[in-house]
Amino acid sequence: MSKQEISQAMRHSLVLYLREDAFPSRGWTANVTSELLQPYQNIETGQFELGKFQAQYQNWVYYSIGVSGVTVPAQITASPTQTQSYINYPRGMVAFTQQPYPTTVTATYSYYIVNVIDGFPDLDNIESLQLPAVSVDLGPIRRNPLQIGGGFFVNRTFDLDVFARNDSERDQIVEVLDNALSYNFQILDFELADYPLNFNGDRKSTYSKSIGSTSGVVATAYVKEFSVQPIRIADAIKKMQHRALVTIDVQVTR
Repeated sequence: MSKQEISQAMRHSLVLYLREDAFPSRGWTANVTSELLQPYQNIETGQFELGKFQAQYQNWVYYSIGVSGVTVPAQITASPTQTQSYINYPRGMVAFTQQPYPTTVTATYSYYIVNVIDGFPDLDNIESLQLPAVSVDLGPIRRNPLQIGGGFFVNRTFDLDVFARNDSERDQIVEVLDNALSYNFQILDFELADYPLNFNGDRKSTYSKSIGSTSGVVATAYVKEFSVQPIRIADAIKKMQHRALVTIDVQVTR
């Protein structure tokens, strides 16, 4: 893999590791049973979209890592009876395209308590951000030659911004990150492991961490440095009041 491909795979692998493994394996999932879904309103246009229904919580669990009691895939019941066209797991939204549309839809699902997102959240839609959340953003790359064999180190800095509902929750999330990133994480070859979701947010049946944990691993990323800085901004809006910036330095040898 090229330098650029390693960097991209490293970022995607870190997001998936935190979302699917680090937090769920430490109890950060929740279950909802037979929730009556509401008509879906597009946050960008403000318009309600026919045939779509929204749950109270977003970030539904789409991949099971063996945590007991987790509902995957989500169980949907519609009246009149109809099978959904797709489920948008990140948005917690269920879509039907066959008319007449159902009048009532219920869902039994599990959701990730910590909303791990790729990139800093959109400040124009910050009120729609489900807390608590951790955003993963990129820092600079440094490449140093090895003494033997002509290889190189790929060094990448990641900024993990923590957004919480209170300071205690923020500190708990930082502790999970500190524990989960004490050593290393695997960088996946997504041509083998595939990506977990398709273009409309539904699960891909081809996605498998069992593949990724064997031949699909292209490298191991070693966490060399871990630092935390609380962020306090005067007069910050509510969703920006309980924050911390976690910075990690990661190294891959090629």
